[in-house]
Amino acid sequence: MLDLTTSFFLYLGLKGITYTTTKTDTMHAKWTTLVIASVFAIISRPLLIYLPENDELAEYPQ
Repeated sequence: MLDLTTSFFLYLGLKGITYTTTKTDTMHAKWTTLVIASVFAIISRPLLIYLPENDELAEYPQ
């Protein structure tokens, strides 16, 4: 759930950046922000294993 939230806020931030910088090529900016946010979500998904709250579950399986 964390990766979806972070990618959503990253998408909003990049959308605001691309909207202010390039107002002409809006369709390309939308696709670029979607691709970057999805790549960030895919990258951050395996990183959820190393969060501190999951250390107990990883060391002591039930």
